[in-house]
Amino acid sequence: MSDRSYAGLIGFLDWTAEKGLMAKNTVNGRKAAVAGVLGILDPEEKGDVTAIDLDNVMTRFVNLNGKKYNTSSLNVYKSRTNAALNDFRQWLNDPLAFKPQGNKSEKPNGKVSKPKLSKPSEEQVAPVSATQAHSANVFPIQIRENLVIRIHGLPFDLTKSEAERIANVVKAMAME
Repeated sequence: MSDRSYAGLIGFLDWTAEKGLMAKNTVNGRKAAVAGVLGILDPEEKGDVTAIDLDNVMTRFVNLNGKKYNTSSLNVYKSRTNAALNDFRQWLNDPLAFKPQGNKSEKPNGKVSKPKLSKPSEEQVAPVSATQAHSANVFPIQIRENLVIRIHGLPFDLTKSEAERIANVVKAMAME
């Protein structure tokens, strides 16, 4: 495949899910991020997404849509888009040697490390970084100035009725 277009990238992501190279939730998360971030590109820019400057595109994305997302969400979108583009480039360059990035996380300094396998105890409440959010299905939501909650495990194909059931549980926990 030599199609380096946006459509080629989406097709590649679908292929990785079909072949079991990545979990479907991971692929769906990457596709959602790619659709959002690369969705701002002009048609001619979508012709070869492997040549884009992601930092520049993220700046444009933030300028156009930044008020809709908090910093953590923007970091997750950038990380997922970057991972999708890196995997796509790697696959285009050498399909036989392709291994998806899905089992690694990238540190802010650019070094790649394996995710930690230890589980925190029930008493510990550890904050979730953008890197951890990339490797799991975690949605950070800022509800107060200094308070961000994280919803973990939501399916990407969540229905309205399922969302309402979850919302009702959360509403029941509210204090007057």
